[in-house]
Amino acid sequence: MYRGKVVEVGPTEQIFTDPQHEYTRALLSAIPIADPRRARAWQTRLGPSGPRGQQGRQED
Repeated sequence: MYRGKVVEVGPTEQIFTDPQHEYTRALLSAIPIADPRRARAWQTRLGPSGPRGQQGRQED
């Protein structure tokens, strides 16, 4: 939920591997990962500047 609205629905695996909403991507990027190799792999999937759209416009 973001601002009182459901922004993403789907199978758990799909949401974790291919999040579509910027808020979902931001939440997933905030999960601490203890293994530095896994952390690098996760950041590579999100892109060099973090979650896509993080600094872009906010959706209602």
